[in-house]
Amino acid sequence: MTLYEIGKLIITLGAFMISVISLYRTHRLQKVTAELRAKQLQIIEREEKQNAQADIHADLVHEGGADYSFLITNVGSVSAKDVQFELRNCPNSPLVSGDYDHKLPAPILNPRGKIRLIAAIHMGSPSAFTALVSWTDPDGRRRLKEFYLTL
Repeated sequence: MTLYEIGKLIITLGAFMISVISLYRTHRLQKVTAELRAKQLQIIEREEKQNAQADIHADLVHEGGADYSFLITNVGSVSAKDVQFELRNCPNSPLVSGDYDHKLPAPILNPRGKIRLIAAIHMGSPSAFTALVSWTDPDGRRRLKEFYLTL
């Protein structure tokens, strides 16, 4: 073998090694890219699922003077159906029955929609309430959320 052939062989082997390393790195990059795509799809699916749900929030608000009310708000991006509200462990409920019976259960509560329930708070009323709000999402799933509301 001549010096020329040895040089040619070294250059060929060098090119072959570069090709092998390049193929290995490309394969590794494709694997990482596929894993990243799968994670991104999971995140997108989770966000879409969350966006397809109503999210109901309840609060006890002071409206000036001696006026209080329970405020139920849909902070989600879709409508909630059959919205219900109840106070737990509250034998002397401050909910005004005529107002409550007229407004609940609410057949539908649109996004950013609100339901205001009169709260007859007096000196003998407790200073905190445990409230349960339940509703049905557009997919038919019944949801329940508990709130601790204070004056």
